[in-house]
Amino acid sequence: MATPFSSMWGVPKNRMSASMVGKKPVYFDPETISALREILDEAWNRLPPERQATMLKTTLAERLLKTAAEGERNRDRLLDVALRDLAA
Repeated sequence: MATPFSSMWGVPKNRMSASMVGKKPVYFDPETISALREILDEAWNRLPPERQATMLKTTLAERLLKTAAEGERNRDRLLDVALRDLAA
């Protein structure tokens, strides 16, 4: 049984998780969650320290989750969406 997506990436590896898009839950398998964690960390590390100081990492996570929930799984496109209008 899938568990709700409760905290940022805090999902046991043997479970699927859900994120809300609109009013409908979207479920991610463990491999997708792992990939999204890596992409989130990479996106965060690409931001200049000044930008990191003025925003929350959850902002990037929300962008990634929304885009992944729409079906995107390409790493480069997910990074682009997360960083759009933020880097530099």
